[in-house]
Amino acid sequence: MLTSFAALAIAGSLALVVYWRRCVRRAAQRERQKSSEPDKLDTTLGEFHDMREALRPLANMRIASRREPLGER
Repeated sequence: MLTSFAALAIAGSLALVVYWRRCVRRAAQRERQKSSEPDKLDTTLGEFHDMREALRPLANMRIASRREPLGER
């Protein structure tokens, strides 16, 4: 009985060691992934130009609504 209890204790402690090592490795992997992600937006000047062109009609509508009173539309 003592030998079976000792074997069970050894198996349990080995399982805990394996579990702990996996947790440590996962945490290290997450840290590496976070550090590799860029902090800034990665956009090009062409994308900014496209966004400006897409928003231009909205800007024209705002200007027109300021010039024309609500009753004259």
